[in-house]
Amino acid sequence: MTHYEQTILDIVLSSHEHPTAEQVFFLAKEEEPNISMATVYNNLNKLVNENKIRKISIDGHADRYDSMVKHSHLYCVKCHSIKDVMFDDLTEELAKRVGVDPHSIDSYDLTINYICDDCLNKS
Repeated sequence: MTHYEQTILDIVLSSHEHPTAEQVFFLAKEEEPNISMATVYNNLNKLVNENKIRKISIDGHADRYDSMVKHSHLYCVKCHSIKDVMFDDLTEELAKRVGVDPHSIDSYDLTINYICDDCLNKS
């Protein structure tokens, strides 16, 4: 693993905020002043492809990155906050429903779109 890749991985693993690539870039720049945005994007993509981190894509918004691969999210459609939500592992149930071997499921992505309590109280 390259030095830049390790720096980027450490940033994502230590974050509880689901950072964007731009946020990762600014944090990495503090440790590695010569790092480029392209290097950040390339390494984030590599880490996602290796299942070391997870990319969360929300239409119309910047991709976010997460350190936990097997879990789900609550996404507030008003303020765009993302929170982790844990369910029992759904792999067996998903495999049964779609008719595949559970070992063939590498990961799954469940995002629950809702309006958070803060946004509901503002209405």
